[in-house]
Amino acid sequence: MRGGVFDVGGTGLYREVRGSGPALPMISGAGGDAGYRTAVAEDLADAFTVITHDRRGNSRSEGPTDRDDCGRRVSPSRRPTPAR
Repeated sequence: MRGGVFDVGGTGLYREVRGSGPALPMISGAGGDAGYRTAVAEDLADAFTVITHDRRGNSRSEGPTDRDDCGRRVSPSRRPTPAR
């Protein structure tokens, strides 16, 4: 397993990569982090490059420190259009 933090727009996000082959990202919901699906990821690593991560602000990943910071991190193309 190769794990570590990488930079995404100034925020450090933790990820783990196992195996080789076609990429298979595994995304945990709620409070799950990269370790949540370790057993399944290890089983699938024989056939896939399995990628797990800690979501922004969860576990080993950094996150916004306040509500305004969260809004600045949303890309302009994903910001809602103000109502007229």
